[in-house]
Amino acid sequence: MKAGKDPSVALLIALVGMFLSVPAIGYIYLENVKKGLIYLLINWVAVGVIVIFYSVVSAITGGVGLCCFPALLIPLIVSLLIVYDVYVEAKGEKSILPGFRSNS
Repeated sequence: MKAGKDPSVALLIALVGMFLSVPAIGYIYLENVKKGLIYLLINWVAVGVIVIFYSVVSAITGGVGLCCFPALLIPLIVSLLIVYDVYVEAKGEKSILPGFRSNS
């Protein structure tokens, strides 16, 4: 992280990003673009896999059976972890999620 990055601004950017389905945008604010893009893809792929899985199961069973709402809690939890990690990283503390820091 470069000097001059405010943790509260990073938190706000990540929270707004979470509601727009891009919580990892906070990493981009912290100039950790690689980590931001990787976690953005992880979050989007998780939601896509869950939606496709439940769509296929629903089509096979004729619409009877599974509700996908509980499974969508997984990407929500990942998003909240990303938001918290952006805040922790902006404060200069050790990241709670695996890092992908570039050497720039």
